[in-house]
Amino acid sequence: MRPLSLTLKNIGPFKEQTIDFQELGDFFLICGKTGAGKTTIFDSMTYVLYGKLPGTRKKVDIKHLRSDFCSPEDEAFVSMNYILHGKSITVKRILPCLRVNRNGKITEKAEELTIYINKNGQEEAVQGKHTELNNYIEESIGLTADEFSRIVLLPQGEFADFLFQSSTQRAETLAKLFPVQKYEDILQTAKTKHTLLSADLTSVKNQLAEFGGDYNPDNEQEIIAEQESLLKKGNKELDQLKDKLVELQIKQNNLDSLIKKFDDEARFSQELEKLALQKNQIDEIQNR
Repeated sequence: MRPLSLTLKNIGPFKEQTIDFQELGDFFLICGKTGAGKTTIFDSMTYVLYGKLPGTRKKVDIKHLRSDFCSPEDEAFVSMNYILHGKSITVKRILPCLRVNRNGKITEKAEELTIYINKNGQEEAVQGKHTELNNYIEESIGLTADEFSRIVLLPQGEFADFLFQSSTQRAETLAKLFPVQKYEDILQTAKTKHTLLSADLTSVKNQLAEFGGDYNPDNEQEIIAEQESLLKKGNKELDQLKDKLVELQIKQNNLDSLIKKFDDEARFSQELEKLALQKNQIDEIQNR
């Protein structure tokens, strides 16, 4: 995310001020006297994105961000335009405030949030409820308010907290900032393959140890001759079995022919019985 501009109206010491970050270059310094509004700029950036203040000030009532020099009727808001994934996005938050209604009772006007995406020179509003718009911003940036405070703003005092975090916590924080998931997947794949290959290597070593225990180089030729003798004997038995198989196949064919012949004879015998019965019936009809 790269901020392009920030507009503050009735926020802290700012009556109405727009900061154009594009005019400041890639590196710039925000400086000034105490109370000039340096911290207010960073607070406003966090507020417009997440609706809360960063770091230890997140428990402060957000209405305190409103300028003490404006009247209750004046509108106070923060608007920021930034580039994210090649898209120009404008977020505007109007601070909640206390108002006196017609009945003379003090009521609170809720915070208002609007998001616009610039598409082909035209601004298109993102539709949704207040909570859905907040989730849209957080999901698109990929950082929570606390992570944004630690990674992007890194306020004084919290940098030391970051350094004293455990390695696991720092890794999780930095993973949010840098796209390391692809490399973590590669590392996990490499670890899995290493585990499988290590198991295969152990199995091969065990087999070699088992074979090596029975190996004696002094009778190597004797073992080879014995194995060759067994191989010849096996080949001879294999040839005999092949001949036996051919013989059995011939017998099988002869049996099939006999079975077919017996089947034909049985069928002819049945036909003969039927004809004999028909002949008797014909003889009886002729006698009549």
